[in-house]
Amino acid sequence: MVNSRPLVNQSSFDILNCKRRLDQFFIYANINTKQVLLTIGRNLKSRYLKQIKDVKLRPHKIRRDFWKPIIAVTGFSSYGSVTATHNAIRDKLDTYPKPPNYKQIARNIRQIEDMDQIDKSVCNLCYALNKLGLKGMENNETSKIKIFWEREALKDVPAKKAGLEWPKFVMHKKLFLDRGRLMINNEFGPKPFKVRQAYKEEKLKEKARKLEERLKRIQLKREKSGIKSIGVMNRLLLGGKSTSENKTNASGPSSLPESDH
Repeated sequence: MVNSRPLVNQSSFDILNCKRRLDQFFIYANINTKQVLLTIGRNLKSRYLKQIKDVKLRPHKIRRDFWKPIIAVTGFSSYGSVTATHNAIRDKLDTYPKPPNYKQIARNIRQIEDMDQIDKSVCNLCYALNKLGLKGMENNETSKIKIFWEREALKDVPAKKAGLEWPKFVMHKKLFLDRGRLMINNEFGPKPFKVRQAYKEEKLKEKARKLEERLKRIQLKREKSGIKSIGVMNRLLLGGKSTSENKTNASGPSSLPESDH
């Protein structure tokens, strides 16, 4: 899947991510159905439910007490790496192969198996990160990707079920939750005040620049329309004067000059 959204360059990436945390990727799991939702940034929104393609299995709305983060990934070097990871996992979840006897399984059992996406998403995450390394988007020298696990046993799933190994540029840590769903690791708090202040100043400068450009366009448009209106007035005045002179010449002088007697 090709991401239609424009990429954010590195210079603005460090400023923009202080609000939406575009350098962080999360996998949330439903505590009842084991369905998963992928998010760039920690906010979980109702529109993400469209990731669940089967309408019959899709919840009607987000109940935050039913969803908890099971994986959090930080340290991506660019927004392109984040979106590539998100898209790779989503695509493989949508096209995950079914077992040969899938049609013979009872429908209610099939639904339970289809909804259980936790192990699949972990394997797909490992695959996506290895793919970033092969493409050169991340590397062992400069990349500092960290994966935080709500259950640390999940990091062994790719090796057991898919024969995949985690890239060397990945570090594994524990994800701590408060009340079972609120992340309390320092990495997932707000950016420092100076960074947030720089973001606000950058937004104000951008707003002022756009306003100045708009005013210049309006002024230029007014000047052009003013030149046109002056030209029209001159033509009208000259045309009116020549017409009156022609009429005067055609009719002759209105009175004869007095003779000197």
